[in-house]
Amino acid sequence: MNVLAVALAVVALILCVAFVAVGVAGVTRRLTPDSWAGIRTSATLHSDAAWTRAHQVAGPGLICAGLVALLGTIVGLAASGGLAVVAVIVALLVAVPLAGWVSGVGIRAAQAVVTADLVAAAGAAVDNPDVDHADDGCETGSACASCSLAGACKLPS
Repeated sequence: MNVLAVALAVVALILCVAFVAVGVAGVTRRLTPDSWAGIRTSATLHSDAAWTRAHQVAGPGLICAGLVALLGTIVGLAASGGLAVVAVIVALLVAVPLAGWVSGVGIRAAQAVVTADLVAAAGAAVDNPDVDHADDGCETGSACASCSLAGACKLPS
């Protein structure tokens, strides 16, 4: 048995456990934003809904990436010579980019939740009948969708 193959197989096994654990926890909604694992970006940490959506979307792909790493571990430990090293390296070259890609998909899902939250908040602020927009510079009171864009509504004279 090749020492390099065993070392790479151990790395692949560690990644397998990490990917599968995060994937299963995300799919089952047991992964919380205050935990030490997960997809941690400003979009996913924006709200619990964004965190949950990101991990529900990325979870199945992370599980698949973990299974690819596990397959590489098994083949790497079962095969001999150069084939063992190549098998583990190929598995890692598939599993790690796959995990990165599905994490990116999860981040985009979280960004959609954040965008929906921001649009809802802006709409609630503009459509609030208790807010008087007469003094904020908007001609119609709700044309801008934000009082901070009041000057952007007017056409140049």
